[in-house]
Amino acid sequence: MPADDVYQLTDKQQGSGGINAVNTFHFVQVSGDVADHRPETDLADIWDNQLLILLIALQSDEWYHRQTSIRRIAPTPHATLDYGVTNSQGSVAETSYPPDHSVDVSWYTGTFDRTGRGRNRFPGVPISYAHGGVLTSTAFSLWLVASDAFLPDLNGPNGYTFRFCICPNDGSSPHDVLMHRVRTQLKTLRSRTEGNGW
Repeated sequence: MPADDVYQLTDKQQGSGGINAVNTFHFVQVSGDVADHRPETDLADIWDNQLLILLIALQSDEWYHRQTSIRRIAPTPHATLDYGVTNSQGSVAETSYPPDHSVDVSWYTGTFDRTGRGRNRFPGVPISYAHGGVLTSTAFSLWLVASDAFLPDLNGPNGYTFRFCICPNDGSSPHDVLMHRVRTQLKTLRSRTEGNGW
């Protein structure tokens, strides 16, 4: 598929007690048009082996990432493709805070209105990573590193390159994410079912 196509990636998680959580991300294809390889497959590999692997390193082993769903949404929507997850379980052998204590990461672009901002909340915070609902300095630093990994161009194994973006709900062009803010105060998880996301 040509560059500038936009893809929606949905990460479906489950915590102890059967609690479900969903995070949605958008990526714009920067380059690549490879015969016999779908761009969705490269994006799934990027998610699994470059991004998710950093997130599960900060997540309690009570949480699992069950499925990655990817769908091209622009310029012409395509069917959703579901992928299994290799790096599926949180790596920290501790109980987790409940989902109303999730890490809040805000994403910013060069557009300074609501169409240029996004947010994700990540559940499964290990109990030692926060005190009084606030991330420890060590956990905060680790989350900065994990969030930084979303910002550069992301190269897949078969020649496709993607960039993390904010996709406005009004149908306008996506905006590249340029910076982020990890908030030290834990927040209530909003997305427990699949939706449009950012």
